[in-house]
Formats: sequence, C-alpha cells, structure tokens
Amino acid sequence: MLSILTSNSAGEYVTKPGIYRIIGVFPIRSKTEDRINTDAVIWSEYFKHSIDKINKDLGEDFFGYQIFDSGHNQPSPELTSIAVKILLGGSDGVLFTDTDQCQCVDQNVALYKTLGIIGPRSSSNAVFLNSLLSYENLTVVSYAATSIDLIPTESFYRTVPNDFKQATFIKDVLLEFEWTYVITVGSDDVYGRSGIAILEDVFKSNNICLNMKLIFDVDKVQTMENTVLQINEQNSSKVVVIWAEPLIVSSWISKYHAHRELIHTIVLRIHL
Repeated sequence: MLSILTSNSAGEYVTKPGIYRIIGVFPIRSKTEDRINTDAVIWSEYFKHSIDKINKDLGEDFFGYQIFDSGHNQPSPELTSIAVKILLGGSDGVLFTDTDQCQCVDQNVALYKTLGIIGPRSSSNAVFLNSLLSYENLTVVSYAATSIDLIPTESFYRTVPNDFKQATFIKDVLLEFEWTYVITVGSDDVYGRSGIAILEDVFKSNNICLNMKLIFDVDKVQTMENTVLQINEQNSSKVVVIWAEPLIVSSWISKYHAHRELIHTIVLRIHL
C-alpha cells in the first residue's frame, strides 16, 4: 500500500501475482479533501488480508490481487485508466519496445484469470465501471454502492441494501419527531439524484411535505454554498435532509457551519 499512500495522484495500484487475480478498487486518495481516506485504507487491508489468509490455507499463492486507488467518488480519468488496465490484464497488458512498436500480450488469458472486481465504493463509480466491464462478463461486487440505478445482474452484485432502505429509515426518524416539513439537498450525481427521487416518493406517501429540493454540483464549491444560502433565505422549514456521499456531506456541513450564525436548522444526515 505504500506506493499508493505516497503517490501524488489517484489511479496507482499495488499488485501480488497469483494463478488467478481478484481486483480491488478503493477511494484511498480523496480528490475533494486532498487527504488519505483512512476508511478506504482499512478496507483495502482487509481485502489483502483475506486473500493472503486463503492462500496460506491453500499452501500456495493461488489468488493474486491488484488494488487500485479510484481517488474521487465520481467518474474520472483515473477510473477510466483503471478500467483500461483491467481490460488489458494489468500494467503489462501493452509493452513498448525501444522502437515504439506496440507488442500486445494475450489479454484474453489475463481476463480469463480475472475472477472479478471488489468495488468501487460509490454508486457513480460503480455505474461507470460496470458499464465498461460488463461486456467482458467481468463481475463487479460493490461493498457500498446503494443506488437503485444499479440493478443486480449476472455481472453486478452488492453486499448492502439499496437506497430504498435508507429512505425508509429517514422517513421513520422524521415521523418519530414529527418533522413533517423539510428541505432536501442532494449531490448532482447518480447517488444524489436517485436518493432524492426516492425520498420524494416516500415522503409523498407518508404525508411529509417537501418545502424545497436543492441540488449542488460536487465539483463546484460555489453551488454547495448557494444551497446553504438558499436555506437561509427561507425560515419555514427547520429540518434539512442531505443525500450525498459521506465526504461530500462533510464538505457541505462545513459550509453550513460557516453560516451557522445565520441559520437555525436541524441538518439530518443518515448514512447506513
């Protein structure tokens, strides 16, 4: 993991050879926060430990791995590069000689020996990566992508419930405290848009009034600040439900706290 942690850019990877390979994709270096995502480091270490334990029990390095850093929680050039490396069988899929002549190795063998991809974490990246890899019948198993836009198929699985469960829980919390006049704030990506749409349906069927629906661009700080100011301009709703990836939520809340002398609102952030 040291090569990834000391790198200045996402898309880096560590690898261990084996007869078959399993690929892990984790958001280790956060583009939005310019720091290491310690949770992702822990997840990747669990991934390595599990494979090493199986190999130890088998008495040989039967399973190899490649761990890629997807960086940002949104589709990016780094994620496209990761997909290409996977399809080409890793970093050695294409070799260049001194004469710049391309020598392609047998990529079909590398793909055949690839059992699947663990990750990515975010729904946006999972939709993007699965769309690129599904035609090669490479199985993607996400440990955290919850968007309802991701439908389990023969090439995609997830180990967590979809967003409807989270929306139902949010509804139960609101009803428990009799908060029935709320504002929703969502990120302008696969996860945020689908989550806000689910909330609208759940609120409508449970007599929770949606006073305002706001969407912000995760790559533009000003749009994030604008949603905070728009909330400040109204004084009827006292509860805000924000639906976005955890790191993005943290950034939004920091903007919210910068204006806390202006706003007297309960911010509800629930991430299951």
